[in-house]
Amino acid sequence: MKESNEETLAATVEILSKKLDDIINKQKDIENELQRNNKIIMQRMNKAQEYNEIDDMRCKVLNNQLNDLLKRIIEIDEKLY
Repeated sequence: MKESNEETLAATVEILSKKLDDIINKQKDIENELQRNNKIIMQRMNKAQEYNEIDDMRCKVLNNQLNDLLKRIIEIDEKLY
């Protein structure tokens, strides 16, 4: 009877060990996927930041051009009237 219990216990321990190994492997896979996703997200965030910086520069240039245009229009309007 004792040997049967030990065999059952050994089989149970082996099953648990295999399941734990599976869980550990799945966790490693998830961790690797998270690292890849994090890297991709960081790259996209950097691109978005670069785009925003370029957009800000465009806005500044356009604002300056519009201000110059407005000044010229005001000057012309003053000369005409």
